[in-house]
Amino acid sequence: MPTALDNKLVPKTLAIINKVGRNMDFTLPLASSYDPSTGTGEKSICKTYTVKASPPIDFEQRYVNGDSVRRGDVRIILAASGLPFTPVPDMKIEFDSIKFSTIAVLPIYSGELVAAYDLQARK
Repeated sequence: MPTALDNKLVPKTLAIINKVGRNMDFTLPLASSYDPSTGTGEKSICKTYTVKASPPIDFEQRYVNGDSVRRGDVRIILAASGLPFTPVPDMKIEFDSIKFSTIAVLPIYSGELVAAYDLQARK
């Protein structure tokens, strides 16, 4: 059940992303119909969504460790409200002709509900 904080922060997060965000294309892999034993079916079925998100932001240097966070990795924030998909690792992102892949997805809760997703993406 949504909390009072959810009722305030979820729509506020969406309003901020709609105001300052930029359109990005998110391509998600969907269930494959490929059967490796017969070699039939489609290997990859994808669906692309265009939604507003924060412009990519470089990770602060103190978080770059060369392993889980590499130099050049960026953070992208998506409002969860009304999002037509749930972000997942290995999702493809295109912004201003720059292509990224999602490395990690961190849901940000405002209480009971997810208000936003913090994505780690890599070129």
